[in-house]
Amino acid sequence: SDPSRIAEAEAEFNAAIRLKPDLADAHAHLGKLLAGIPSRAAAALAEYETARRLRPDIAEVHYSLGTLLLRTPGRAAEARDHFAAAVRLRPDFAEAHTNLGIVLLDLPGHLPEAIAHFETALRARPDFALAENSLGIALAQTGRLPEAVIHFEAAVRLDPGFIPARNNLRNAQLLLEQGKTRP
Repeated sequence: SDPSRIAEAEAEFNAAIRLKPDLADAHAHLGKLLAGIPSRAAAALAEYETARRLRPDIAEVHYSLGTLLLRTPGRAAEARDHFAAAVRLRPDFAEAHTNLGIVLLDLPGHLPEAIAHFETALRARPDFALAENSLGIALAQTGRLPEAVIHFEAAVRLDPGFIPARNNLRNAQLLLEQGKTRP
């Protein structure tokens, strides 16, 4: 995160874009660079949008757009659409399935669909702690707390420093000890 290295990389991407404005990869890489700088989120979004317009068939661009939009208040529906496009283009894209599931968790009536996306993510990438934790959250919301505990345990096993998963596991275990089946 050396500011001089970031400025140098940005200058290189801009030079490539000046030479070949329709080079989607250069726009996507510049977007990724800028997305890491909170004050440059709008510029990152513009670069990702340009890359998507030039090459709508790149799953990673849709995923990156979705990820940035998900962090932008009021743009979750757009994020969902980009994650959905990413998984259509690349059905084994575990991160996109997981983020799509996370967006769906917040939409009434979409819990089964969210669970399906988390399960798909875990089939594609069985070592993905975020997908395990997210599946646990979804299962807990459906009243399947014992199953949720299994997934929270898996998330903690995969990433012992994953504090939200540790908290979810502890809370789920406490609820089960109290004889409850849902949060």
